[in-house]
Amino acid sequence: MMSSTKEVKRMASYPEIEQAIAALHNGGLLLYPADTLWSIGCDATDPVAIERVCNLRGSRSTDEFEIMVSSIDMMRQYIDHLHPKLETLLAYHKRPLTVQFKRGRNLPERLIDGAVAVRLAHDPFCRALIEAYSRPLIAVQASREGQAAPATFGTVSSGIIEGVDYILQQQPQNGVTGEPAVMVRLSERGELVFLRE
Repeated sequence: MMSSTKEVKRMASYPEIEQAIAALHNGGLLLYPADTLWSIGCDATDPVAIERVCNLRGSRSTDEFEIMVSSIDMMRQYIDHLHPKLETLLAYHKRPLTVQFKRGRNLPERLIDGAVAVRLAHDPFCRALIEAYSRPLIAVQASREGQAAPATFGTVSSGIIEGVDYILQQQPQNGVTGEPAVMVRLSERGELVFLRE
């Protein structure tokens, strides 16, 4: 149950949040317009929900999964170390930005068996949803493996639509870009390496 005044105001601003959280608490899957692409989401700490996402997408791999967090403080809970250079980039970057880390923590084993990609939610609605839920969400393009990434709801297949538990209609403040987030990692020498621009 949400208790703080701040959380209550967020829930009032975005009525869909309450229904989305109810679905997430039951291991449910969301279909939502992230600030990049239409995405499938679930509780990133729930291994059963993650398995459901894999089954829906027809892929055993979680390599394309990104962990969406609402703040830099939340990000720190799921990674070993946030370099000041990355923190500055996250604070000032104008586009959605995903950071690839060597290791994650406090997440199911299949998400942290290798590098983990964590994205600071760029859109106010996505941030409000994650803050209200108090846990990170998965964001992975809402398509089966090998299919084109959906930039609009109309391009999401009926199989994906029927396989989720709740569809969020709230549109991102700046629209869905139709492109994946910029992705960066820090090299061993402390240099920024852009993996996706």
